[in-house]
Amino acid sequence: MDTVPGPVTVPDSSLAPAAPSARVNGTRQSLPVAVWLIAVAAYALELAVSSRYGYDRDELYFLVAGQHWLWGPPPADDTTVVAIGVDPSTLRATFTSVRQVAVYTNGLGISNLEEGTPVYVATGPRVSWAAAWPAFRHDD
Repeated sequence: MDTVPGPVTVPDSSLAPAAPSARVNGTRQSLPVAVWLIAVAAYALELAVSSRYGYDRDELYFLVAGQHWLWGPPPADDTTVVAIGVDPSTLRATFTSVRQVAVYTNGLGISNLEEGTPVYVATGPRVSWAAAWPAFRHDD
C-alpha cells in the first residue's frame, strides 16, 4: 500500500535568501561585509564613469575602424599618404616612393599593439585608388 506523505512544514528562516558565502577548506564561510561594500562601490564607480564613454566604446571603436575601408577609396587627386601599421610591401606595390618617417610611441611607457609601429609617407601612386584600394583592407 502506497502512502502519501502529509504536509511538510519548513521553518520560515530556511526560505530567506542565504547570506553570500564561499567555501574555505570545504566549510562554508560568509564573506565579510567589507568585501561586499568594496565590490558594490567599485561597480557603482564603473557605472558612474562608463556613461562618459558608452558601453565598451574602446573595444567597439576597433570594430568600427575596420569598417572605414568600406567608405571607399579616397579622391583620385590624393597622391600622398601617411600610413601607420600598413605593410610596406603593399605600399611599395602601390606607390613609387615609400619612406619611413617615424616610429609611433605613446610616450607613456605603456606596451600595446601600436607601440613601435612604423609610420610611412608614400607618394606617387602607380595605379588608381580604385585599383589599389582592395589591397588596403584588413580585418585585424
